[in-house]
Amino acid sequence: MQTDNESELETRIRRLLGLSGYEARAYLALLALGKARPPEVAKAARIPAQRVYDVLRSLEAMGLVGEKSGYYYIIEPLRALKAKAEEKIARAAAEAAELERLGEELSRLARRAAEEYVKIVYGVEESIAHAAEALSRCKEPPIFMVYKVLDKLESLWPLLGMLVEKLPEKTVFIIPRGAQVPSHYLEAIQRRGAYLVESEAAIMDLMIACDTVIIGLPSTPHEVVTLVISNPLFANALKTRLNELIARK
Repeated sequence: MQTDNESELETRIRRLLGLSGYEARAYLALLALGKARPPEVAKAARIPAQRVYDVLRSLEAMGLVGEKSGYYYIIEPLRALKAKAEEKIARAAAEAAELERLGEELSRLARRAAEEYVKIVYGVEESIAHAAEALSRCKEPPIFMVYKVLDKLESLWPLLGMLVEKLPEKTVFIIPRGAQVPSHYLEAIQRRGAYLVESEAAIMDLMIACDTVIIGLPSTPHEVVTLVISNPLFANALKTRLNELIARK
């Protein structure tokens, strides 16, 4: 019987590596065995003997295991998974460039694109993507107000860290008075020439970048719900108010 930790690890392996249940169990079994013949893997992983050969060949094709003289063995996990991570990064970069080219082509065809809009975005990745897109168009330092994000900084940092790397100098982060930001995150922000301002007015999560305002909304059924507003008048009015808060510090 699997422990909770083993079950969670199998779930993560299946999700991140795209493995089937049999493949994930065979991989975990080989991690424990080091190297083994297929029947031994089948027994340890509780896989039907007639299926284990196909499962192991599939893992070998993915670059996760190797085979020699009838024995299967684990390819060093960090090396194997770093290679897969680099592959995903390269594929994502190529797809992103293709999307951008498509956007340019469609923009030339569009008679008139809406410059002002309001939309609701669901999910962390979508929210960060809209923030990154707004930053890419804005040539002035953005203003952030962070509130609930501070409570989830550890889990969100893999995505937020990529956003921080895009920030120009003099970006401002308004945080609740007395809030504690772990030193390694603070250093990453300050390396970009950004700075923090404490204020009792920090009561929500938002970003202003030129004509775009992105506001995090409280939500029970969804992990993150974000309101994206493209409106110069609204953005400038909010920016003016926040700059008044900053000037008083």
